[in-house]
Amino acid sequence: ALHYAARRFFQPVSVCAIPSEDGKSVRFSMVNDTPDDVEIDMNIFALALDGVRIPLKSASGTCGPDAAALLTEIDLHQLPAGALLSWNFIASNGMMGEGHHVRETYKALDLRPSVLTHQVSTLDNGDVEVEIVAEGLALFVMLEADVAGRYSDNLFDLAAGERRRIVFSPIDKAQTGKPAFKVFDLYTSQSQA
Repeated sequence: ALHYAARRFFQPVSVCAIPSEDGKSVRFSMVNDTPDDVEIDMNIFALALDGVRIPLKSASGTCGPDAAALLTEIDLHQLPAGALLSWNFIASNGMMGEGHHVRETYKALDLRPSVLTHQVSTLDNGDVEVEIVAEGLALFVMLEADVAGRYSDNLFDLAAGERRRIVFSPIDKAQTGKPAFKVFDLYTSQSQA
């Protein structure tokens, strides 16, 4: 999991959430570690515990090379009770990202079952595509295969109705049959089976 999280937070262009000391607001800082200016378009949402995204604010800005700059700020009083702050962004160089901020602790969230389902299909090159769908809020979704290999992505969030396609590259592509996958999220990791 840390590998996928580190890939995101070390990405050359990103947006970082910085909570105020009093916990009443969050500033969003653009970070650009490339040698060129980048324009960043960002959307901020309230993410309810049932997985519904409620648009709060959009922001755009330009960040110079090898720099960081304030993009926008949001007052956390705008969030409905129990909701998380969620965002996504895309930069002019094609880099994109997403994140969320929890006001208190994950343990204090009254999470509901996310009802994650997945379908698996084999690609012509021997890789496997896994499509994951969430009926509710799914935080820190993670796939696990019964064979060794590499994922195009892992450890991500899904809102209600969202889907994500992940490509899994088995180390041994000569192996016959599809790998079996398990899909976890924060709710299933905290629940007793």
